[in-house]
Amino acid sequence: MSTTGPLYPEQLKQRETLEEVCVGPEPNIKWVHHRQSLTCHRDVVFSVEAYGDDASARLFAAGAVTSSQRDIAMKLALPVLLAALIGSPAHAQTTQDNRRDVVLWYEAFDQKNPALLDQILAPEWVDIPSPPGVPPGPAGAKRTLAMLTTTFPDLRIVVEDIIQDGDKVVVRSTISGTQEAEFVGIRAQGRRLSIQAVDIHEFKDGKILRTWHTEDWMTGLNQLGAFER
Repeated sequence: MSTTGPLYPEQLKQRETLEEVCVGPEPNIKWVHHRQSLTCHRDVVFSVEAYGDDASARLFAAGAVTSSQRDIAMKLALPVLLAALIGSPAHAQTTQDNRRDVVLWYEAFDQKNPALLDQILAPEWVDIPSPPGVPPGPAGAKRTLAMLTTTFPDLRIVVEDIIQDGDKVVVRSTISGTQEAEFVGIRAQGRRLSIQAVDIHEFKDGKILRTWHTEDWMTGLNQLGAFER
C-alpha cells in the first residue's frame, strides 16, 4: 500500500473520538484522515477530548513532519479548536455574566443607588446619544440618575426582556414615574408617565463600554401634558 497516496474507506479505522486515523503499513505510525478527503497525511493526529463539563482541544504530532504536512494538520484542527473554545463552559459563563451584570444598570435607577453604576460601567463609558451638558463616563450617568429621580421620585424601571448577541446585550424595559418637578420645560402637574425603552449595551472585560438607547419620550411628554393647549 502506498504511504503517500489515498486510502480507501475499507482501509480506514473509525474512532469514537473526533479523530479519524488511517493505519499504514509501517509499525507505530499513525496517519490522519481528513473527513472531506480520503488522503492520509503521515505522522500527525489531532483529537478533541471532553473531561466532565470542560471541553478542551489538543493537537498531537509525532515524528518528522514536513511544513506542508503541518499546515494541513493545522487547517484540519482549527475548526475543532474554535468549536471547543466557543462551546466551552468559560465562554458560556461570560455570556451568563453579561446578562446578569447588565441588570445592575437598571437596579441603580430603580433603587436610586449610584454606587451600582461604578460596578457596571467602564471608566470610558459612552452614552449614545448623550444629554446636553452631561459629562462623559460614570459621572454623566450619575447626573442623569439624580435628575430623573428628583423629577420622578417614585421612578421605576422594570426589565422586560434581555437578549445577548456576542459582546452586546439588548434590554427592553418599562420606565414609569410621577412628575414632581419641572422636566424639559414642562411644569409639574403630578401626572404619571409610563414608556418603553430599548438599550444596547456593549461589554468589554465585564463592564459596559458604551450604551445606545432609545425611549418613547413622545408618548411620555404627551402623558405629562406637554402638547395640551
